[in-house]
Amino acid sequence: MMDLFVASKLWRTLLVLCVVLVGLQTVVATDDLRHASQRDRDWPNHGGPGLTNHREAFRERKIDQKSVRGFGKKWEFICGADVTATPAVSKGVVYFPSYNGNLYAVSATTGKLVWEKNLTQLTAGIPEIDGKDFVAKLFNLSLYSRSTPVVVGGLLLIGLSSPGVVIAVKKSSGTLVWSSLLDAHPYAIVTMSGTAFEGHYYIGTSSLEETREVGCCTFIGAVYKLELATGKIVWRVGMAPDNGGKAGLYAGNAVWASSPPIDKSRRMVYIATGNSYSTPPEVTECRLNNSMKMTNPSLEDPCVAKDDYSTAVVAIHLDTGKVSWGKNLGGSDVFVFACIGNPASPNCPGSPGEDYDFGESPMLLTIHPEDAPSRDIVVLGQKSGFVWALDRDSGEQFWVTAAGPGGNLGGSSWGMTTDGKRVFTNILNNGRVDFTLLPSSEVVRRGGWVAMDAATGKILWSTANPDNFTTNPPLTYANGVVFGGSNGGAPNTLEPGRVVALDAKTGDVLWTHPMPGPMAGGVSVVDGVAYVGSGTNQAFLGLLGTRFSPFRGKSVLAFSTDYH
Repeated sequence: MMDLFVASKLWRTLLVLCVVLVGLQTVVATDDLRHASQRDRDWPNHGGPGLTNHREAFRERKIDQKSVRGFGKKWEFICGADVTATPAVSKGVVYFPSYNGNLYAVSATTGKLVWEKNLTQLTAGIPEIDGKDFVAKLFNLSLYSRSTPVVVGGLLLIGLSSPGVVIAVKKSSGTLVWSSLLDAHPYAIVTMSGTAFEGHYYIGTSSLEETREVGCCTFIGAVYKLELATGKIVWRVGMAPDNGGKAGLYAGNAVWASSPPIDKSRRMVYIATGNSYSTPPEVTECRLNNSMKMTNPSLEDPCVAKDDYSTAVVAIHLDTGKVSWGKNLGGSDVFVFACIGNPASPNCPGSPGEDYDFGESPMLLTIHPEDAPSRDIVVLGQKSGFVWALDRDSGEQFWVTAAGPGGNLGGSSWGMTTDGKRVFTNILNNGRVDFTLLPSSEVVRRGGWVAMDAATGKILWSTANPDNFTTNPPLTYANGVVFGGSNGGAPNTLEPGRVVALDAKTGDVLWTHPMPGPMAGGVSVVDGVAYVGSGTNQAFLGLLGTRFSPFRGKSVLAFSTDYH
């Protein structure tokens, strides 16, 4: 039998140990909460705080419908070239790439340079990258990035224009930590911002192979899981059946936009894909026989293989990379740029689609319909102008709304936003067709913005761009205010873009400010300040054979009420 004194001493020791452990847990928990709170106030990737891709500054309190009317320019950092990425913001520093091939870190308070790195110099000597920036050279550009950097821990993660590479640098200095080649295809690029979670990074690959006049196509889009510490690929999920590098089979289905959301409880990442570049001859024949074209928003394509995820939403298991479900939305959409103005081109497929693919990743929402149980859904907009709500477990359609006219640029593209009860989208209307605003029934032929009830898809309001341009930039929600933008630069003008703030409840324009050039990137909001870049996609303009040489972006700007 244990001595009473020894037992008493042991009990006191255990009690002290328990107190220490509880105290340690409290410190860790408090530290985690503090860092979580800081992350919530930051803007770590294209999708904003959290893992839902809401583009919502949900801790913002300084900005509201009244204060935004008093916004002015706080500072402007001039880099001398276009910036189309939504700036990332972390712990008082703003991070962004430019089409001049540089990556920047500037003070969020003053706009002063913290550090600057040239991507060509940064990656010199890396065999997978050095001298292989084929796509950049195709458009007379140096190696560049157009995607929002992802801030995680002490790292910045950046996708490159070509080849299909992701790099990690120290966020404190821009020093290279690792590089990871995702796809060695000469036309492969990384344009998605990606999402970091539990020590891993989820990212997709795109390409510009569809720009080729002849000999297209073999590229297949894919989703990757990388180790954050090393860049090592854990798994890869292709978005079409393997073609063995042979043209004339399945190709395309790029994964190219925004930040894929992650459902922690379901262990799923959700992505959306681009159009097909090509399909096998038997698929083309099947489609022609069945008049398979994107004329019906709810039409699925019965002609393709089950693992051909073209113009689709796809749910992928985080741990295994196994596809849980994939949902093609709208039917056949085989399209390449050779079809523009020249449908007889040898690269243009028979009965080409409308290029109505997805230019954004889904958002995760939980809705509460009247007289029905709550439901977990994904919501996303399509270049067709349709906005979709799908069940998160099955991909079953919950609602679909024609928010506005479609176009090969949009329609809805680049990124929606939400306050949890309403969802907001841009409608680019690059074709300048009739766009009927609701509830006024006014008809315009320019871009605009639309709000819908998240539970039903009912349109609550639609507002036209005050300028006679498209509305390319993704949207951002902050405490009752929706930020968007006017692209500017109609074909025969050199007018600038414009950043716009709307009342989330009514759609009324609360504030606008001209930009020093076009505006194609989105707004990030942190602690009462809105950060936005000036610029447009120069590679895309080159692709269309159009250059607005004097009409170029050059800077990143900060707006707030504290601008004096």
